[in-house]
Amino acid sequence: ATLTFLRKAGLDAQGALDVFQTSASFVGGFALGEINERAGWTDPGEPEERGEWPSTGSLDGRYPVTAEVLRLATPDRDRAFELGLDLLIGGIPALRVSSDTPNHGEST
Repeated sequence: ATLTFLRKAGLDAQGALDVFQTSASFVGGFALGEINERAGWTDPGEPEERGEWPSTGSLDGRYPVTAEVLRLATPDRDRAFELGLDLLIGGIPALRVSSDTPNHGEST
């Protein structure tokens, strides 16, 4: 059903398969994280468990931008999943445009 939808949306065979595989991997990866968390297979020190990142003091001198982002950002798996889906779905029209160019996907 998904491949039919993607083909009807204008993707060539390769584009439809690429989107299907990418979205399945993306959703599967997040689902696996949820399963691991619910089964208690995550480290209780994981940022998602605490709602914060570990101390960034050792990163300040060598990786200041990384340290800054980790200090200012808060991990949120649901937000990351929604953003990823938005980016994935939003990118499909660009793939459709590129599939109209010669030598992309199916043979002529």
